[in-house]
Amino acid sequence: MARAVRRENELEGGSGPLLVAAEEGASAAFAALAALDEDSDEEGADEFALERFAKDVHRMVEERRRMGELMLPGALGVTAKQPPWWKGILIRGAILLINYLQASQSHRAALRLQRQHEQDFPPTPTF
Repeated sequence: MARAVRRENELEGGSGPLLVAAEEGASAAFAALAALDEDSDEEGADEFALERFAKDVHRMVEERRRMGELMLPGALGVTAKQPPWWKGILIRGAILLINYLQASQSHRAALRLQRQHEQDFPPTPTF
């Protein structure tokens, strides 16, 4: 659990209050953000707190980026094994077969409809 302790700003000879992270897990960003919330008359303390906040945010972003790179599959040199060359050809052949079967089925349905239409409405007179 993070808690902040109030202490006097020792940098630049200022005497304004500055919140400092006291326990583990509390980051400097929390302290800098809390210091920004304080009503301080000194511009130096606010600028210092803002600068600390920016540095801490940048540090956290870099840390997360490095962690994300380690979590990627190829980061540690472990890559997925390439499938055999014939599996790609087999998959493409199966796709072509399914497309052919669907096209022939729809073609047969169209021919059936055409024959039914010609039977209902013959193209030549039948007198």
